[in-house]
Amino acid sequence: MKKSTTIFGMWLREELSRRGLSQRQLSERMGVSPMTVTRWIHGATIPRKDQIDWLFDYFDSHMEIVKNGGEEE
Repeated sequence: MKKSTTIFGMWLREELSRRGLSQRQLSERMGVSPMTVTRWIHGATIPRKDQIDWLFDYFDSHMEIVKNGGEEE
C-alpha cells in the first residue's frame, strides 16, 4: 500500500466523519458502489482523477491538504 493511498483514505474518512456522512451516502452521490468507497478509505485503491476532483470540490478541499498529510500550509 502506497503512502499516498493511505493519506487519501485517512483524509476521506475524516471528511465523511466531519460531515456526518456514511460511505453509502457518498457512494450514492458519486454513483459508485459502497465497496469502492470502502476500498478508497482503506487505501486498497485510489479514485480516478475525475473522482478526486469531484471529492475535493464536494468537500471544498484541495490537493495540498492531502499531500501534506492533512496539514494546511
